[in-house]
Parts: sequence; C-alpha cells; structure tokens
Amino acid sequence: MNKLNNREQKAINKKWHISETAMALFKERGYNSVKVKEICKAADISLGTFYHYFSSKDSIIDETYQIIDERIFECLDERKFNTPIDKILGILEQSACIMQEELGYVLMVGSYYQIISSKPDYSYSHNRNLYVTLVETLKEGIATGYFKKDTEPEEIAETCLRLGRGDIIDWCLKGGSFKLCDLIVKDLKRMLYSIVVNPEDLEF
Repeated sequence: MNKLNNREQKAINKKWHISETAMALFKERGYNSVKVKEICKAADISLGTFYHYFSSKDSIIDETYQIIDERIFECLDERKFNTPIDKILGILEQSACIMQEELGYVLMVGSYYQIISSKPDYSYSHNRNLYVTLVETLKEGIATGYFKKDTEPEEIAETCLRLGRGDIIDWCLKGGSFKLCDLIVKDLKRMLYSIVVNPEDLEF
C-alpha cells in the first residue's frame, strides 16, 4: 500500500474529526435532535467543508458501521480462536460491546431510524467486512467438518446478523437496561448449536 501524502492524511483526519464530533452530539442528544449546522459549529468547520466530506447527515451513520468494523477487527487482531464458533461469537460479541459501551442506545436508536427510513448501504452490504468474515469462517468450519455439510454459509451469516439486529432493537426499546453483549452471545449460541456436527462437545 502506498504511503499517504500530507494532504491525504490531513483530509482523513478532518473527516474523522467531523464524524467523531457528530457522533458525540448524536449520543448526547439523539440523532434527530442534531442539525448539520450544529455539527459544523461543534467541529469548528464551515457548511461547505461538511458537504465536502459527507453528502448528508445520514451518511455519517453509514460511516459509523465502517468505524465499528474497523474497531472490531482491531480489537480481535491479537486473539486466537479455538473453534469457528468461538470466532463467530468473538466477532459479534465485540460488535455488540462497541455499540453498548462506545455508542450507546440513544445513538443506536437514531442509527436504526435512519437505516429504516432510507435505503441501507454499507450496514447491509454483502461486501461489508463483518459479513464477509462470517461467511469465510462458516466455510472453513464446513471444510474441516466442524459444521454440518448441508450448512449454507451465506444463509447462516445473514441469520447471525438478523438475530443481532433484533437483539439491538430490543435493547434500544428497553432503554439499554441490560447487557447487549450477553444477550447476543446467548442467542447466537442457541442458533449455532444446530449446525455443529458434535454439539455435545460444546460448553454452552
């Protein structure tokens, strides 16, 4: 990969600054209560600068999912997993923990409102790193005989993410009153149990 020049690095830093400022406002006040001009004021930028980096306020939310994915794989980079299920659970648990501890339920309410009311982009994309990694892990598990041969990797990956979204919405509806990480792991274990060749060996 070519090293970024000074101008490119400054552009990346500026975009991150705007994104982080917006996310802090969303978390504090809720997505719908924050206007673009307020983001500009808090970030000390002009309206033109904002629209140079983002097409709309909604596009910041889409960017959030890319940030979440980057954080997931940064946190898991040094971890070793004993089984494919451990890896799947590790990835999705880390995702839930980032949403719970770093973003908060107020921001996630705004995020889901935006996703539902507009056309989903990165968060639902099959090119998303999170989805691609889940599919690859499932395929590896099938090839090594850990998962049943009739397992459909793409279908199971979709189910994992759909189940996770359901738990996130439930967590938001209940005001973030329980540990999202624990619920997602618990529900995923129940679902993944059905595709393991030797489920009796699992410590569920």
